[in-house]
Amino acid sequence: MKRPKIAAAVVLLVATMIIVAGFGFLHVINGSSLSVPHVVLKSSFGYSDTFINIDKITGMPWVFAKLKYPIGCKVLQDSKYIESDEAFELRVKGKYESNTLAKSFD
Repeated sequence: MKRPKIAAAVVLLVATMIIVAGFGFLHVINGSSLSVPHVVLKSSFGYSDTFINIDKITGMPWVFAKLKYPIGCKVLQDSKYIESDEAFELRVKGKYESNTLAKSFD
C-alpha cells in the first residue's frame, strides 16, 4: 500500500521540478490586448521578468517603463508587441517633418 503513495509523490515532485525549471527559460506575456497569454523563449536562463504584463508597461510613460522593466520592454520590442525605439524615432521624425513650416512651401 505504501509503494503507490511513494511513487505518486516522486512523480509529482519530478513534474513540479520540471515545471519550475521550465519557467526559467520562458517569458509569459499577457495583457488585455491578448486573448490568451503568449510564451516567448528567454535569451538566457533566469527567473526575472518571467511574467510580463503589456498593460503595466504601456500604461506608464516610456522612460519610466524602461527604468522599471528594462527586460520586459526589450522582450516586448523584440517580439513586436510594441514598436522598437528605432520605429518610434522614425514615426516621430516623419510626423515632425510633415508638420514643419518649410515643408508647406514646397
